[in-house]
Amino acid sequence: MAFMGSLRVLPVRQREKVRFALSLDESGEILQAYLTDIFVQGWVAALNVRDLETSDHTQRVTRATIALGRALGLDAGTLRIWRWGALLHDIGKVAVPDSILHKPGPLVEEEWAVMKKHPLLAKTILEKASFLPPEVIEIPLHHHERWDGSGYPFGMQGGEIPLSARAFAIVDVWDALQSERPYRFPWQEDRVVRYLKTNRGRLFDPYLVDLFIRLLQEQID
Repeated sequence: MAFMGSLRVLPVRQREKVRFALSLDESGEILQAYLTDIFVQGWVAALNVRDLETSDHTQRVTRATIALGRALGLDAGTLRIWRWGALLHDIGKVAVPDSILHKPGPLVEEEWAVMKKHPLLAKTILEKASFLPPEVIEIPLHHHERWDGSGYPFGMQGGEIPLSARAFAIVDVWDALQSERPYRFPWQEDRVVRYLKTNRGRLFDPYLVDLFIRLLQEQID
């Protein structure tokens, strides 16, 4: 296979481990995971080049999303898909002009209309990678949907929104509000927690909000 040539960059011992694992991979699951990891790492690097702020944000929300998934009792395979989706959540922004992406102030209505297209652009990009598990698209495509149907791009509500995207939406807002922006100061975490509580059952899945806040409190305690 063409990808086998890429193994030459690995240390000999690690290279042999990969070859042995692939030799036992009758279902193709290891190969799929291997290809997906390479794909995700490449795109994350590309996103970091475009927006340096994205790197720390992406790593924080990915860790928090996995923690929430573990608290839900998800299996390792599902957690892996959530991880890939979280890392790729902003992949659609590669098609957003820099004048909008890096604007030092709030976006006007026309600019927001362009920005709101990035979930659909993510779907277009990710669907071309046929080896990706289809569930990977859920977070990039749906993480701006809201519990009450006020989100985008489809105005989905409640249980219509995939669980992964409902969980990530909470984590994404939690991190974004604590991050500095040119047009506002970062919020303290207690203020962010109050915001999440106020909007549980409106913008966010109420059960997941309660679970996430409990995780935050356990971390503090």
